[in-house]
Parts: sequence; C-alpha cells; structure tokens
Amino acid sequence: MIASDFPLLYGGFVALTVITLLAFYLLTGRKAVVLVGGAIWLTVAAFLAKAGFFLVTDTVPPRIGLLLVPMLVGGALVGFGGVGKSLRGKAWLEGLHYFHGIRILVEVVFLHGLYEAGFVAQAMTYEGLNYDLVPGILLPVVGLLVFRLGVLTRGWAVAANLFGIAVLAWTVVTAVLSAPSSYQVFSPEQPTVAIFHFPFVWLPALVAPLMFWAHFIGLKLLMRRKEGA
Repeated sequence: MIASDFPLLYGGFVALTVITLLAFYLLTGRKAVVLVGGAIWLTVAAFLAKAGFFLVTDTVPPRIGLLLVPMLVGGALVGFGGVGKSLRGKAWLEGLHYFHGIRILVEVVFLHGLYEAGFVAQAMTYEGLNYDLVPGILLPVVGLLVFRLGVLTRGWAVAANLFGIAVLAWTVVTAVLSAPSSYQVFSPEQPTVAIFHFPFVWLPALVAPLMFWAHFIGLKLLMRRKEGA
C-alpha cells in the first residue's frame, strides 16, 4: 500500500486515530497514562506493521491478535477490575455513548473506501457482513435520550451497550475470517489486508479496542448506579 496513492485515506485515518485517543482521554478524566500508554502502543503497532510482521499470515493464532487480545484483556480489567477504578471514577458516562459515533466514520469513510480501493473485503463493509454502523448510530441516540433528555430508562443504555459489544465482536471475527490465512472464509477474491499495514493497523490496535473499553466502563458505571453503590 502506497500512501501517495490514497493520501486522504492515509491522512484521514491517522487523524481519526489521534482524535479517538484524545476523545477517550478527555472522557475518562484526562489521565496521562491514557495518552502516554496509547502513544506507545500506537508506536509499537506502527513499527511492527512497517517491518512487515503482520504480513506473515500462516500462523495460529494470527499475528494481528497480538495487538487486539492484550487490549481486550486490558479493557476488561479497566472496565470491571480494581485496576480501572480511578479511570472509571472520572469517566463521563453520557459522553462515552457519544464516543461510539466514531464508528460511523470508520464504516462509511474508511472501511468502505478501503474496500473500493481493493484492500478490504466486502464482508467488512456495511454492504457485506459488517453491522457496526448500527451501534455507531444507536449508542449516541440512546445516550441523548437516556442521559440528556431523560425519556428512556438506564436499562436501554445497558441493552445498547451489550448490543454494541456483540456487534463489535462479530466485526472482529469477520475481519479475522476475511483476512488471508488458511482459515479464511469470507471474500477470497478480495481479502482484508489493509489492517496489516500502517496506519490501518491502528484499527485493531487501538480504535476498535477503545470502543470495547468504552462499553466495559459504561456497563460498570450503569450497573453501579443501578445498584445505588
């Protein structure tokens, strides 16, 4: 993939990743560890992608999982464990729902653009098996109706977050099964290869995981407040 051939996709995704990290930092109490840790993680992912590490696709599990799995485990610990208590304590619950609007840009602009450019499988777009656009629209609307307007109960927010997690998990599975490997199932004629390259490796490394983190933190806060703790 040559940056000069698709400057808007490249530059736009770098900007989107920075905005995603900054937004999460602001929504979770402006903890320096979020910015520093995120920057280090992005640097590691970029270095590995530039070195061609993820282009080896015959390993089990796939190498891209080395970025995604630690972030998912970390998100669960931050969302539900004691290690994330200080982060959750300063988090803006309503804002975490608006945060998921970033998924609209990911789906409509970047994944669809990469599909048209030949670097992402159709299965990874809203024209295929990727339904992540739905929670990207739903979560901000539910956040507005529950927390700002008060016309829906918090149970709706819980349900929306659970739905968002399920859809995002399915999207991750679709990405793995549409990437070139011995167990590829979807779109063999045009596999998903963009995520092996910089800067799109930042999608499984940070952008998607932070959506999980926002769900986990949101659910914990919703359960705590529902219990009156």
